[in-house]
Amino acid sequence: MIPDLWALGKTVVEIAILAIVIYKLIDLVSNTRAWQLLKGVLVLFFSGWLASIFGFKIISYLLSNISQLLVFAIVVIFQDELKKILEKLGNSNIKNIFNDVSQDARAKANRAIEEITEACCNLSLTNTGALIVIEREIKLGEVIATGVPISSEVSKELIEQMFVPNTPLHDGAIVVREDKILAASCLLPLTSNVNLSKELGTRHRAAIGLTEISDCIVVVVSEETGKISVTMDGKIRRGFDRETLCNFLKNTLFTEEEAKKRFSFKRGNKK
Repeated sequence: MIPDLWALGKTVVEIAILAIVIYKLIDLVSNTRAWQLLKGVLVLFFSGWLASIFGFKIISYLLSNISQLLVFAIVVIFQDELKKILEKLGNSNIKNIFNDVSQDARAKANRAIEEITEACCNLSLTNTGALIVIEREIKLGEVIATGVPISSEVSKELIEQMFVPNTPLHDGAIVVREDKILAASCLLPLTSNVNLSKELGTRHRAAIGLTEISDCIVVVVSEETGKISVTMDGKIRRGFDRETLCNFLKNTLFTEEEAKKRFSFKRGNKK
């Protein structure tokens, strides 16, 4: 009886360790290019497993061999990303291995928010129009495809430079995902809401239009007044300053319920 319990306990511990390791590895690569290819490999493995169950021998054989080749392709093509992952594990002590990723992601997001805030405030001082889309759960691939690919870290200098009048990228919106600017000069759909204030220009209507069909947040700097506005869920709030903008973005992106308590949105708000 005791040997059976010991064997069962070891099996449970082994499964738990493997589950944690697999989870952490997925978490590490989830924001890298390797993740997309890895998902494709997993789909092929699953398809091969289904083919073997239903007795499709040829399909099962082909998918099995293709999957093995793709595993090697991940190692070869994404060796830089894998090297960074191993370095991250090597530089972390045992205590930090399980929380370093989330802390690092939060720190990067905080820095990106602060850079966006500073850029908007600086643009506001010179009445330079700007449109900054912050992606959330719903991916904005179609919007990104309408612009110019950038793939650069968020920085106030870069954002300010993009919206300088009469430069190639000033017209349209930039799209931010986590701590990266993915594209600039992107086209946004205009809202069809006819009840909005006449004071709202094309930028504001485009910002509202996008948030009506996605969960993103859009920050707008008015070219006419220099006022900073934020749109979310098809609604707009105007009159943000450095402190309120930074706090709103952090509260909304990290603790949405707290943001709802501190800020009330009204359609066409004229603050």
